[in-house]
Formats: sequence, C-alpha cells, structure tokens
Amino acid sequence: MGIMNHILRRFLIACFAIGSLVTTAGCGGEDSSSTSDRPSVVVTYSILGAVVSEVVGDAADVKVLMPNGIDPHEWEPSAKDIELLNQTDLIVSNGLDLEGNVVEAIEAAEKDGVAVFHATDHIEVIEFGASGLHDDEEVVNEGEDEHGDGDPHFWTSPVEMAAVVEALGIALADIGIDTGDRAAMIKESLLNTDQDIRDLIADIPAESRILVTGHESLGYFAHEYEFEVVGAVIPSLSSEAEAQGDHRR
Repeated sequence: MGIMNHILRRFLIACFAIGSLVTTAGCGGEDSSSTSDRPSVVVTYSILGAVVSEVVGDAADVKVLMPNGIDPHEWEPSAKDIELLNQTDLIVSNGLDLEGNVVEAIEAAEKDGVAVFHATDHIEVIEFGASGLHDDEEVVNEGEDEHGDGDPHFWTSPVEMAAVVEALGIALADIGIDTGDRAAMIKESLLNTDQDIRDLIADIPAESRILVTGHESLGYFAHEYEFEVVGAVIPSLSSEAEAQGDHRR
C-alpha cells in the first residue's frame, strides 16, 4: 500500500500541470460591464476556462460563466449570463450537455450567429461509465457532432485535452484572435504530462490498475492508461446524485 500511495502522490504532482490551470481562470458572477476593445470569449465552466485562458493569453478577454466549485449539471444561468452569451465573439462549451441548463441558451446564441466551439467535437468520445480495459468498451464518436451522447469528463486525459487545445487554437485564428504559438506550447506541455503519467504508472501491473471514484468522472483517464473503474460512490454524471452502497463491475 505504501508503494501505491507513493505512486499516487507522484501522479497527482504530474497532473498538477492541468489542475493548477483552474486557478488562472475567471469565475462567473463578475461584473462584465467593464469591457476592453479586445475580442471576448465566454467559457462555460472553470476547468475548461482555465485552459482557454492559457491559450488565449492577452489576445482576448476570457469570461468563465459558471462560478468555480458549482456543479455544472445543476447551475442555472441568469438573464445577464444569457446576454453575455449572446454578445461574445466565441462561446467555448463542453459539447456533451455537461452544462445542463445552459445548453439551450448556447444553442440559441449559436442560431443567432455566435461562434461556438464544442470541445468534445475534437476528441474520441467514450461511453459514459466505460472502464478503460474491457474489449466491449464503446467509442461514441471520433470528433463527430453528436452532442449529448457519451462521457463529458475528457479533461482527465491530457491526450484528449491536448487535442482540444490544438483545435481551439485553429478556431480562435478563424475568428481573428491571434494567440501566436501558445496553443502549440500548451499542447506540448499536456503531452509531456501524459508521458510523465505513463512513466509513473509503468510499474503498476494490469491486475492492480483499479479505480474507485467519488463520482463517475475518470473514464477518460481509465481509457487512456488502461485502468478499470470498478465503481463510484456516486454513480452518476452529477455530483448531486445520491451515493450508493454497491459498486458496479
């Protein structure tokens, strides 16, 4: 157990390259009346917002819609939030209905001509609850526009996050936001993190690559690094769901 705890600590340090980005993103609820002459980007939730902020730098104003720590499945947008979506130059969303009550407002803004970047259009989407080891694991799509299907928690895989960053750099350039080589640099950093994780877990035998999670959010990590998720305390997309005593296998 001591060896496993040591590996886990080292893994968390390697993943800090992703997690620490969250602190750089702005939170929802701020006054958006003070605007600059720069383009604006609205991101729906903080983890994705942190990465977008890193890619954008000072080339645009980035606003994160949902306050940090809020369950995105449960959060309700205000009239001011909806106005913000309608007035921005680019909306960056998850794309698999993670945002719950915001999805309808995003779709309405897109119909009115606001550019929308759906992050999960640019990854290999896996089925919600996939374990990462079984041959019967279903791949829902490979970057196709199938919003609402599959597991939205792609950020637990640095590889998938790197694919999103690369596509985001292109999408920003398409609407005239020049971020230089920031997207390429962040992609490289994420892929380096991926290699760090592979190095850290290399000595863990296949039969020991088992995870039990708080709620079902580590599917992409399990898929990428050949772990098996044997159960979740809260077996649901939403952290507001009730805990259950039995684990699914």
